[in-house]
Amino acid sequence: MATTLKEWFCLQDGRQNFKPNVRADRELIFCHTEQIEEKAQMSIERSFATGEPVKMMIYGNWGVGKTHAVHHICWWLEQNPEYTAETVFVEVGDINKKSRFDVLIRPFLEEVGINTIVDLVNNYLMSSGGKNIRDGLKAIGIGTEVVEDYASFMMTAPGSTPVPATEQAFEHLKGGATKGGSSGKLEQSRDFYDVLASLGHLFKVVEGKNLILIADEAARLDEVESDDATRSHWDAVNRMIFDDSNIYFGFIYTLGASSERDIPRVLAHPQTESRIGKRNLIKLENLSEIQTKDFLNNLLRQFVDLDEVNKLVGAGTIGAEFKAETYPFTEPAYERFVDHWGRDPENAKPRDICDNLTDAAFIAMKKGKRLIDDATLEAIGM
Repeated sequence: MATTLKEWFCLQDGRQNFKPNVRADRELIFCHTEQIEEKAQMSIERSFATGEPVKMMIYGNWGVGKTHAVHHICWWLEQNPEYTAETVFVEVGDINKKSRFDVLIRPFLEEVGINTIVDLVNNYLMSSGGKNIRDGLKAIGIGTEVVEDYASFMMTAPGSTPVPATEQAFEHLKGGATKGGSSGKLEQSRDFYDVLASLGHLFKVVEGKNLILIADEAARLDEVESDDATRSHWDAVNRMIFDDSNIYFGFIYTLGASSERDIPRVLAHPQTESRIGKRNLIKLENLSEIQTKDFLNNLLRQFVDLDEVNKLVGAGTIGAEFKAETYPFTEPAYERFVDHWGRDPENAKPRDICDNLTDAAFIAMKKGKRLIDDATLEAIGM
């Protein structure tokens, strides 16, 4: 059986290399502690304290840790039950210049699931003090077509297989046509907003939860900028989402952008940015040399089983150059590795650092070295 990095470098159970997993490691913060705890989480605390939905945009270069940050936020909300939230995370998929907001509606609703919506709609009457779903949604200004779609979920009993009418309504809410194309697709900006506002209203009334929708990798929305009508459509939906009149659901975008100038125009409309607010526009910077060292130390502390390493040291398997503080590097190689990112700040991002660390570990293992040394780093171009 082939030797693995896990065995060679005494990695903790569940670790196969030196790369974090955004879901499995969501409880951990490796870097950007201030931005996550003092800005993003503080923004959420403020929203709950003021009774307003969470509204936020997190941006930074590719690989800087935005996706990990929002997964940590989801975990943090779960650990703090005083913030009653239902978070729904999706990654923005394929986008073209004609893509409309249903490219987000569809994955959001599919992530929530048809059975969950059946439960919410069927429990609405009791939770709302006797108000039926039609009257409840009309009372908050939801359009007739969306109201009737949600009312169709009443035709399916909780725990049973959805009937065709419910399935058709679910497809229509996601942006598809109804059976036989007898009813056209939802196309208006207000319709798409209404779908999400209704869902947020249901979660609040039935489960007492604040719905927070998270759209990851929104930089892909720059594809719609070349079509004026499509861009206007996205501008309109986003203005409604982030407007003060939206009291029904929160929304977080993450996107790859090195500065505010690089944010897609459909998210950088002055009215949208004004509604989000400067304090809720959070940038994750590339790491400085000091931050790189902190990140590396935090990472290795979580990934390496030092008890197992010390057994190898005691057995003489790992040589005299070993230092617990710099393992799996020799001390000179550790300083060289950190210094490299200080001289290459444009690429000083967690993803790049972890990729290079994993590459260096593999080369060291192939050469039979228990420690990553200067020659190993030189072999990978550092």
